[in-house]
Amino acid sequence: MLLFTTQSNKSLGALANNSVNRELDDSKQTLVSRRAVLQVATGAVAAMLPIFRSSPIEAAAPSRDLLSNSVVSLASAIRRRKVSSVEVVDAYLRRAEALNPILNAVVQLNATAARAAAAAADRALRHRDNVGPLHGVPFTVKDSFDTAGIITTAGTSGRRSYVPLRDATPVARLRAAGAILLGKTNTPELTLSYETDNLIYGRTNNPYDLSRTTGGSSGGAAAAIAAGCSPLDIASDTGGSIRVPSHFCGIAGLKPTSGRIPRTGHIISSEGVFQSFTQPGPMARALARLGAPGSVGDSSSGDGPARGSGWRRSCPRSAPTRSCSSSSPW
Repeated sequence: MLLFTTQSNKSLGALANNSVNRELDDSKQTLVSRRAVLQVATGAVAAMLPIFRSSPIEAAAPSRDLLSNSVVSLASAIRRRKVSSVEVVDAYLRRAEALNPILNAVVQLNATAARAAAAAADRALRHRDNVGPLHGVPFTVKDSFDTAGIITTAGTSGRRSYVPLRDATPVARLRAAGAILLGKTNTPELTLSYETDNLIYGRTNNPYDLSRTTGGSSGGAAAAIAAGCSPLDIASDTGGSIRVPSHFCGIAGLKPTSGRIPRTGHIISSEGVFQSFTQPGPMARALARLGAPGSVGDSSSGDGPARGSGWRRSCPRSAPTRSCSSSSPW
């Protein structure tokens, strides 16, 4: 009886060990299966990435440092002659020429004059002339702002061939600071739409997906900046015209406090019912790049309503870092 019990215990022990071993084997097989599934899934995702990156915005993560630098960084590099204004301007012009046929963001490309201005900017540095804070840096401007010698339609057929004799005040001040105008960006008729489309130039397409909208009314500016065709655009905002396209195209835009930047030369007058609504402001690829040096657009002098010394931006008190806290008069 004792022998039977001992043998039975051994048999039970063997069965138990076999059961445990089978469970371990099953567990290993399950683990291998899960790993295999993860490997397959990872491979599938990797294979699909080119599909998601096949839109024009793939080119909007510029491979060249010239197209990824901020306006302030470009200005500093040009002043220190680390790079020439001709190189910078040419890089952005070639970018715009390559991508604009599918984006329709820049409606007037000021290529010849911009290259000439860049060459003059480099000569001034060689001669040690006094230069402005944005010397040799390219920018674009929304087609709702007047630009001397360049067609300014504001997206309306009645101004299809209108060529202003003088620049809008924000444009004039940027040029006086040494900045170089690359061209004009698209806008809906009279800036009064959240869709950037008009009867003159047509629709601007979102760089991330050509079938989607850029928003409006500064959709041309947002698309151009997102695609690396311009480092800075001067746009306008009445009810979201800077903020909405910035959101749709993944860039940064700021509507300054009313009266901070003159509206002289903008299609919507600085007087009347829109006086406290419409405001020019900057658009760039990132928040930190919206700060331009000097009092370029300050309303305290010159044309336009004179109120304040410049725009200011800062982080909320609850912000974890102080990286976006700064103030910079335009």
